[in-house]
Amino acid sequence: MNTSLFGFSTGLQQQQQQQQQQQQQQQQNAAADSSSSSSSSSSSNTGLTPAQQQNLQMEQQLQQLAAANPQQGQEILARWQRAAHRNPNRLAGVVTPVVGLQGLAARISGAAERTETIVAAAAATARDTEALVDKYKQMRAAEDFQWADWQQRIDGLRVWLASLQQQQPESSSSSSSREEEQPVAAPALLRLLTIQSETVQQLLQSLANTEALTARLQASALAARPRAR
Repeated sequence: MNTSLFGFSTGLQQQQQQQQQQQQQQQQNAAADSSSSSSSSSSSNTGLTPAQQQNLQMEQQLQQLAAANPQQGQEILARWQRAAHRNPNRLAGVVTPVVGLQGLAARISGAAERTETIVAAAAATARDTEALVDKYKQMRAAEDFQWADWQQRIDGLRVWLASLQQQQPESSSSSSSREEEQPVAAPALLRLLTIQSETVQQLLQSLANTEALTARLQASALAARPRAR
């Protein structure tokens, strides 16, 4: 009986040793496979970006962890693979957000340039509108100008100035005849005649200026009427 129990326990120990040897052999094979894959991948990483190389190194480390610790390593590797599956370009995981930000910056700069163009166009439109408003005001002022009233005033000034010019010789002759009778009043009469002649000259100059201004206003009004139509 004791011999049979001893033989049974010996068989169990041998089976456990065989299982441990098989597990060790599997771990060694997995490590060899991962090392061979890492060596082959390192030789093919020459044309990759730093972000792609970093992602490959991370995946290789996870594979080694899965080979050394099958329970936790396989779970972590599965999570990595699921996350990589959601990203269509998993090897460019770090580069993809940078490219997105660059595109967003380009769109923002383009929108800013378009906004500046719109602002410049709006400013030009405002200037043109102000010029048109000023021109319209000038046209309205020219149309509302009382040409007939001013013409009557100018004609009245001409008649009055003509009468003043006719009165100057008479007043000068009468003053010369009175100088003998009233020698004391001669300087006062001379000043009066001088002031009167200066007033006549100023009125003549004002009349000439008024006629020139009236002619310019009339010409501008005639030139602006066809454009208004």
